[in-house]
Amino acid sequence: MPFIPDRVEKTPEQKKAEQRAAAAAAAAAAAAAIAKQKQEDAQYAVVTTSATVPESPSAAAGSGGSGGPDRSVAAKSHARYEWYVRNAIDDIAVAPIKERWIRNSLALLSTNIESVPESRVEQLVRTALTEIKTDYYDSVKRAILDYVLKSTAEQKRLSVPLPPPPARPDWGCDTTPLAPPRAWREPIQRAYLSLSKHLFLFDPGMAKLLKVWANYDSILLVNLPPTLDLTLGSDAPLAEPAAPLTIEEFDVKQRSHLEHVHTTFANDWVNESSAVRQPSTP
Repeated sequence: MPFIPDRVEKTPEQKKAEQRAAAAAAAAAAAAAIAKQKQEDAQYAVVTTSATVPESPSAAAGSGGSGGPDRSVAAKSHARYEWYVRNAIDDIAVAPIKERWIRNSLALLSTNIESVPESRVEQLVRTALTEIKTDYYDSVKRAILDYVLKSTAEQKRLSVPLPPPPARPDWGCDTTPLAPPRAWREPIQRAYLSLSKHLFLFDPGMAKLLKVWANYDSILLVNLPPTLDLTLGSDAPLAEPAAPLTIEEFDVKQRSHLEHVHTTFANDWVNESSAVRQPSTP
């Protein structure tokens, strides 16, 4: 069996030919992208220049001093808004529709259809699903653009000075908020009073306990010798260095200190902390 190499070395002429072909393909792709952009700009220009808003008779009669926005500006703003929805936001930027929504929708359909052929039913369902997907992507894109256009700076940058009004006011911006029924007032007031009395960012007892602990946080379980204050310019008296101790003396001193600390915590700390946790009597 003849030997077949894993890789065949290319000649310099072949490498140059491949480089020329790659450069030509990149140039063609760039030209196609530029042509596509010019085509989209031309389509947008046609839509913008042809967008008109018909006037009602009353508006036409009193349009001179109405003080409202220019209708040509509104028409161009709306046309540019629609152009952004259809061309500026790619489908890849939209989260795909969830499959469980589709399954739940299909589960609501009636399967007892005898007079319609099965192929026709399948075609109608596929058409409906296509419309649902199209409307979903269109709605999400409009929601994205509406959120961006909440900023006046973005409205100016995108040349959409008059974005479409929202279908309903934003939360907290409605001039006539809905009031709860009259029968709800007493339960709501009781709940408010209960929460204001018992709901806190943190337990008040813990704050009191931390305040008590501030009196004990400097206590150590070992007896350390005093340190020398070597700070320049300090007026504090220098502590005398501790004398050397034998092992037996050191052990007795530490055990005595430990017993003192244990007594302090067992008596003072426990009593003060228990008093903090006990409910105060009115």
